[in-house]
Amino acid sequence: MKRNFIPAIILFIAFLLGGLTMLEGSRDYFHHPETFFFSKVLKFSISFLCSLIVWLMASNGFDPKDEKKLQIAFIFVFLGDFIFFLGFDMPAIGIFVLGQILLIYRNAKNLIPYLKLKSSEGKTLQPFIPLIIVLFINVLQLCFAFYPFMKDNLAMFYFIIGYSLFLCISFWVGWLARFTNFFPQKNAKLITIAMILFFFCDVSVGLGIAIPTGELAQIIASTLTFVFYTPALLLLGISGYKLDEKH
Repeated sequence: MKRNFIPAIILFIAFLLGGLTMLEGSRDYFHHPETFFFSKVLKFSISFLCSLIVWLMASNGFDPKDEKKLQIAFIFVFLGDFIFFLGFDMPAIGIFVLGQILLIYRNAKNLIPYLKLKSSEGKTLQPFIPLIIVLFINVLQLCFAFYPFMKDNLAMFYFIIGYSLFLCISFWVGWLARFTNFFPQKNAKLITIAMILFFFCDVSVGLGIAIPTGELAQIIASTLTFVFYTPALLLLGISGYKLDEKH
């Protein structure tokens, strides 16, 4: 499969994202059920097209094993979006946890040797600084943004705590992908940017769940979710392709 299909898919995704952003940014969005359903269809379509880019990678991946790992991870990402489309939030988050675990497994290639190398250089804690920072930010968010809105639904709150832990680890592993010497530099940079966007996306998802429906902050969070999520999926999917001849 040649790569010339990618620009056309990306342009179509951008078109869908523009329509989705305008739709969800409208204050009338939550008052019209048919509009809400149309928004869900757009989200599902975007997720499918982003996943399609990965599933059609064929021989264009920079590493056959990495290609398979990424394709399997995107099966779970797409499945999570499909379950969200059906309206089952907690099972969908559970599927996304599995997706993040698979992305951690994929993006952590050569991570252990890198950590051992930094330890031998007397810089054992240096690679963990990004993880410490993002965990600190996450704890603040859980305590001051999520808990006040979710103290009456502790089951969901504890579920989000578990998911956020995997998300932080996934962010950290993606951040270090540039230094582990497995991924070509262009691919590694795409992974890092994608995982940063994933983190902001899931923050907005959590806020969208926590804040009462229809409030301005909730509308903004809902609108930003796919603004972050779409390029995160795209960049992560493209990170599996041959982008740099020097490996």
